[in-house]
Amino acid sequence: REARARLDAPDAVCRDWPWTFPDGDDVRTVHVGTRPVHAAQHRGRLWTFDDVSARARAERALRESEERYRLATRASADVVWEWDAVRGHVVWSEALRRTFGHRPEALRHYDDWRRHVHPDDDARAHGSIQAAIARGTTAWQCEYRFRRADGAWAEVTDRATIVRDPDSGRLRR
Repeated sequence: REARARLDAPDAVCRDWPWTFPDGDDVRTVHVGTRPVHAAQHRGRLWTFDDVSARARAERALRESEERYRLATRASADVVWEWDAVRGHVVWSEALRRTFGHRPEALRHYDDWRRHVHPDDDARAHGSIQAAIARGTTAWQCEYRFRRADGAWAEVTDRATIVRDPDSGRLRR
């Protein structure tokens, strides 16, 4: 009865499995999918097997790289931020909270950063980063004051590497 219920299950069952091929020690990742098939008087399951090893390796490498990035930024005393200049999104390291008292998720846009730059420094800081982008350079540095969560101002020396597409020279997302 249980087998019949599984056989008649309306939903597909899919999963990635490690698979060792008989010709050696090569372990591949195989996506196995199954779904019920009903045709006339016959009932059964359709099984599919797809080698997704390249995708699985790429996903694993991405997870490992992201974990190394998280560990490196956590170990650093510096506040690390990444600005997607095309979309305006900003991602901050946890050091933003330790150093300035702001939650990283509270300053998710470039304009949020600008609102925390001292009004007397904003035009210079914003103008210098925009000029660096326009000149096609790959480096930027600026000193300015940044407002802490308690309202006090902190002196900041900010440095950036501007990432560009190697072929077009345009900003990379």
